[in-house]
Amino acid sequence: GWKFTLLESMRKRCTFLEHAVEVMELSNVDVVCDRAENAGQSHDFRESFDVAAARAVAELKILAEYCLPLVRVGGLFIAAKGHDPHEEIRSAKAAVGKLGASMLDLCN
Repeated sequence: GWKFTLLESMRKRCTFLEHAVEVMELSNVDVVCDRAENAGQSHDFRESFDVAAARAVAELKILAEYCLPLVRVGGLFIAAKGHDPHEEIRSAKAAVGKLGASMLDLCN
């Protein structure tokens, strides 16, 4: 019963993802070709997702601004960061709080 939305800004990657979804006959996966900062402002996507995950996009305080608007109240945002993200996490806490969210845990 899970439904996935893959958000990608580059048309070439979207085309590949759409092809992969079709070849694997995944009826529960949609591909959206847009930028997260735009999708988060769209009524179609704002606060629509239980979970949002991102990796290798931007510094955490910027990434939070892009992704948190996509997550429903009570949802979860997962940011995959590099080897030693402790300073980046510390510098993002204020931005995350202003967006109405809180940090839960750091996984090593």
